[in-house]
Amino acid sequence: MKYLKIKTTSKQAIFMIVFIQTLFLVALASAAGAYMGPEVGLRDPFIEGIINNEFNLQSILDQFIWGIVGGMICSLVWMSSYYFLIRPNLDDKTVQISEMLRNRLGLWTRITSGGIVEEVLFRWGLLSLVLWGMSFFIESSSTAFWLSLLLTGISFGLLHIPGNIQAGCKPSFLFVASALLGNLWVSLFCGFLFLEIRYNFGFYRPYPVSCPMVSIGYEEV
Repeated sequence: MKYLKIKTTSKQAIFMIVFIQTLFLVALASAAGAYMGPEVGLRDPFIEGIINNEFNLQSILDQFIWGIVGGMICSLVWMSSYYFLIRPNLDDKTVQISEMLRNRLGLWTRITSGGIVEEVLFRWGLLSLVLWGMSFFIESSSTAFWLSLLLTGISFGLLHIPGNIQAGCKPSFLFVASALLGNLWVSLFCGFLFLEIRYNFGFYRPYPVSCPMVSIGYEEV
């Protein structure tokens, strides 16, 4: 009983440490996105409306429709690639372990962790930071934007690999390449959606960057 109590307490302590660490990282990413995002044109009228005590329903509806349709296209392309091209050529042990890890998370964890927390960390925080840094050295805002998406997408994919390898997946070329290309595909597709929404729903206007080298506006991307 004593061992069981210590073990339970240890699990609770580890959970709290991970929880607090995640909150801290999300807070840092949110701060980076809130400060640096508008500096480089990564804006969202809906979020800005909430900050200014305004509820822009039309903005979120416009983005929601594009998000649903775009998400279905993005998922369909990736799932088709995985099940018809990648999965049949991976070794059985890697397939079994990777899918076991995915199923063990459950739908709710995948929605909250993968769909919200990781997106805040990478698509809002890290992307804003990388793009802001590149604006000091790259004159073309279009080049800086797509290069930032490329770098953050690769970084996102790399961070998923060690946990799978530690669990027993074989670090084959196909396994590593699929992890990188899968996350990179989502990153670039989300970037494309972001630009399309900006063009089609009225928040396509110059947003200058305060940096010593260049001012980046919407019309350049």
